[in-house]
Amino acid sequence: MRKGMKTKLAVGLLAAASVLMLGGCTIGDTLDGMVEEHNLRSTITYYANEGQFDGNVEKKVKTLYLAPGSKALDIGNNKPTLGSLSVNYNADYEFGGWYYIQTTTNANGETVPVYVDEAKKIVALTDTPVDFSDTIEANENWQFGAKWFKKEMIDFVLVYNGVGGLDLGAGNVVQSGEILLEYSYNGEEEAKKPTLAPEVSPVSECTFVEYYLDAACTIPWVSPVERTGGENRKIYVKYIEGDWELLKEKSDMNMFMRRVSGNYKYYLVNDIDCGGAEYSIAEEFKATLEGNGHTLSNFTLKKTVDSSEKRYAMFGDIRAQAVMRNITFKEITVAYTFQTNKNASLYFFCTSVENGATLENVVIEGGAVKVDLKTGNSVYNLGINASTGPYSYELYVFGSYDASTEEDVYETDEAFLAANTGISFAKDAENENADIAPMLQVPKLDTAN
Repeated sequence: MRKGMKTKLAVGLLAAASVLMLGGCTIGDTLDGMVEEHNLRSTITYYANEGQFDGNVEKKVKTLYLAPGSKALDIGNNKPTLGSLSVNYNADYEFGGWYYIQTTTNANGETVPVYVDEAKKIVALTDTPVDFSDTIEANENWQFGAKWFKKEMIDFVLVYNGVGGLDLGAGNVVQSGEILLEYSYNGEEEAKKPTLAPEVSPVSECTFVEYYLDAACTIPWVSPVERTGGENRKIYVKYIEGDWELLKEKSDMNMFMRRVSGNYKYYLVNDIDCGGAEYSIAEEFKATLEGNGHTLSNFTLKKTVDSSEKRYAMFGDIRAQAVMRNITFKEITVAYTFQTNKNASLYFFCTSVENGATLENVVIEGGAVKVDLKTGNSVYNLGINASTGPYSYELYVFGSYDASTEEDVYETDEAFLAANTGISFAKDAENENADIAPMLQVPKLDTAN
């Protein structure tokens, strides 16, 4: 028990009754008699600090007499009250709770408060809030101090890429950089997560992205509100023009990979590490993917080659309406498994790009193509195919040696590969039935056929 430091309030009926009765009694025998009759041998002293009790600017201190074993009562302007607590002289302050006060020992060996301003009865507080679950023991004297917060405002500032500003209706158009909404918060609300959505309903077709701490929208607001000491806190609210699907976390990638062949618009909000997740490769890509300068990493695209004379790639045929820009794919594996006697042309990124498609600043970094061959397979082409680059990936080819022909089971035009991708092949000379090793790493290629 921390004697002399706790600023607690009484819960017991006896303690509450004693305070109420004192309002109509004289100090002296009456108080002593009540203390003796009800065994009120413990006290809690409350310092209002910048505040006041009962609307009286002179009433800065309140002492409650309690029976041992009582719990302190958490009084305040929004709490069960035993005398109101308020700040009348400045409506910009909010009550922030009771805290244990700082104490010292005087020349007589008594425990006394450390004052910030003794004339105004303002005491210094510790950083520890009062624990109202404690019970007071006989002859203990607890001391609590009120903490006050200056009301602060959040300025929600618009960040918007649309021409003409964000239309909120009724002639209210907010431009990027202007304030969407002002919001005031107090001490209790500062511990909450940022769920204070601006109370706006845009008429413009747009998509809310995220809250940020900086105007460049690089630092998401994921922490409690931090006080600024009186200045308005600026939170930047990002909207983008149009109707977009947002990619924020690993779980969003399932939807994205299933729907790349549709006319959907995807906006990558931040880097996403997919944690080794596996998806199916696409036959075609028609969507819009705005990478916003971020990275998608660490996933595998798988395909079983079960039909001859086909072409396969990470995103298949990139159609004319497709848009992909400002994105890096990192540590992506494209894995092909052949069924017996099947043939195909295999590519890494795409099988074709139609005229009209937009590919800008698309980078493949540290990827891999893995091909698992069976007897009777033919691989007609094996490469990256056309795109914007640069790319860097490794090629792995696996398959059994065909003893009947003493040749590898794949039939690849090595001259084509050498001319267009820089890849060459080599048989495992020591163990003709072994998998064919990892092949050569392909340095960053700007383009390939």
